[in-house]
Amino acid sequence: IAPTTSSAFILGQVSQGIEPIWSNCYVKDVAKMKVTIKNPMLQALLAEKGKDNKGADDSSVVNRPMSAAVSYGAGPIWVGFSHENPGGSKDKLSTFGARYGIGPVTLRAGASTGNSNDGAKVKGYLVGANYAIGAGDLRVAYATNKLADVVQSKRIGFGYHHALSKRTKLYADFVRESAKIVTTNKTGYDFGIQHNF
Repeated sequence: IAPTTSSAFILGQVSQGIEPIWSNCYVKDVAKMKVTIKNPMLQALLAEKGKDNKGADDSSVVNRPMSAAVSYGAGPIWVGFSHENPGGSKDKLSTFGARYGIGPVTLRAGASTGNSNDGAKVKGYLVGANYAIGAGDLRVAYATNKLADVVQSKRIGFGYHHALSKRTKLYADFVRESAKIVTTNKTGYDFGIQHNF
């Protein structure tokens, strides 16, 4: 969970609204720069299996990355769909997400499915909720990623953001991640004050 676009980027894409890494490779436009982001867990797994695609300097694949997304929102409902082909001969990923507001509660869910470049099935799931409490917002989410039906990582996050005014808020967040491809689990804490000028 991170309070702003830039701090979410700095904290390893923990969130803007507790979303995990959005895709396997994309260009992130933060406040003062554009950076190409690659999923570090997928990259480590591909390197371990000798399948790390270097892109244009890898003559074994046609390097024509493509991604497209569409979304629709009306009232309490938002839905979105995206599809991407990062440039390998077999890798592709499709993602569907939805959000629905019911009074003070906003529910979120998303699912991704596709293939890695070596043909293994890739799946990801996310569920989350925000609950408005007076001037505050309680947040919770859970996400998991699978490769060849083996869980590669699980992430759970909790947070509370309290508005002091329209432009200023206090926030406190906690995230716990367990990953199969690394030997240590990660825990993140985030607290402070945010003011938008």
